[in-house]
Amino acid sequence: MRIAVDTLREVDERAAEYGLSRNELMNQMIDFALANMEDLSTE
Repeated sequence: MRIAVDTLREVDERAAEYGLSRNELMNQMIDFALANMEDLSTE
């Protein structure tokens, strides 16, 4: 996955705040986004 340097920096800062690895935080964020996305298949 490619990600902007500034975004990656913020991810790393947030991961450190929560005592998580970058990978753990990104997986949590992806899981959250998928669980909370609008379901477009019913439209």
